Amino acid sequence: MKRTHAAPASISFALVAAWLAVGGFAFLALPGTGLAQDNPDMRVTRIAVNPDTVRVRVGERVRVEITAVDEDGNPVQGADLLAYSNGAEASFDPVASEVVGISPGETTVGGRIRRPVPEGPGFQTLRASVTVIVLPRPVERIEIVDAPPQLYVGTRTRLQAQAHSAARARDDAMIDISRHRPASLDALGKIRGLSEGLVRNSGNKIVELVREATGKTPLPFPDKGKHTKLSIDQNALVDVMMALLRLSGEQNNLNPAVLATRKQLEMLVLGDQDAAVLHGWRKQLVGKQLLEFLNGELRLSVSDSRLAIEQ
Repeated sequence: MKRTHAAPASISFALVAAWLAVGGFAFLALPGTGLAQDNPDMRVTRIAVNPDTVRVRVGERVRVEITAVDEDGNPVQGADLLAYSNGAEASFDPVASEVVGISPGETTVGGRIRRPVPEGPGFQTLRASVTVIVLPRPVERIEIVDAPPQLYVGTRTRLQAQAHSAARARDDAMIDISRHRPASLDALGKIRGLSEGLVRNSGNKIVELVREATGKTPLPFPDKGKHTKLSIDQNALVDVMMALLRLSGEQNNLNPAVLATRKQLEMLVLGDQDAAVLHGWRKQLVGKQLLEFLNGELRLSVSDSRLAIEQ
C-alpha cells in the first residue's frame, strides 16, 4: 500500500489533469497518460487490494499489496497505479509496500488509475480500497493522577486515570533519568517505569552511563539557519515549492502538511539536506520534484493564461 504513492506495479509521476489554486495562481499538472494502443492502463480492468481488512497497532507495520490486474487477474506491468490513504491515522511506505499505524482510529487505503475511456472521449477512474483499523499501543500501566492523600467518609472526589503504553513508559523513564541523574541503584530504582529486573540486571551500567554523561559538556544544538531571514527571492522559491507540495497532496489525497511544512521548505531553500521530505516515501511523492525545481530541472510555463509544470 502506499500513502498516496505510485503503486509497485507502475510507480510513475505521471500526473492527472488537476487544478490547484495557490496564492492567486493556478498550477496545472499535465496529463501523463497517453492514448496509444499499447498503453498498459488500457489493459487494466480492476484494482486488487490484499488483504481485504487491515488491523495495525500504532508504530507497527502491515504489508498490503495493491495491484492493477487485467481481465484474467494477471498483474499489468507499467500501469500508472497510484496508491492513496485517507486520513492521518495511517501512512503508506511505498518502498516496503507497508501500512504504518500513526494514531488510533479508522481510515482507508487503496489504489486508483485514471485512464482514457476505451470506447469514447474522456477519462474513467478505476479504484479499490480497504479499511485500516489502527489500534492503540498495548497498555502497560494505569496511573491515577492527582489523587488526594485522604478522603473523609461521606465525601466524594473525582479521580483521573491515565493509561501508559510500554513505549510511553520508556520515554517517561528516560526523561526522569535525565532530570534526576541517579547516582546509585537505590536512586535509579525510584524512577517510575523501570522494572525491578531492569534495575537489577542493568542498573549499574545505567548509573555508570549517567555519571559519564554528567561530566561532559553538552553538545550545542546544531544551527541550521532557523533564525536566518529569507530574501525576497528565496521566499518566492518557497511559495512555488508550496504550490508543488499542495499539488502533490491533491493528486495523492494527502494533507500537504503531512508531506512537509513551510518551515521545512524554507530550510530546504537554505541548503538543509536532512529534511524529512527528502527521505522515504515523502521523497518519492514530492521531495525529488522539489529538488528538481531547486536545481532548475523543472520549468514553469504559461499556456492559454494557464501556468503549467513541465519536466
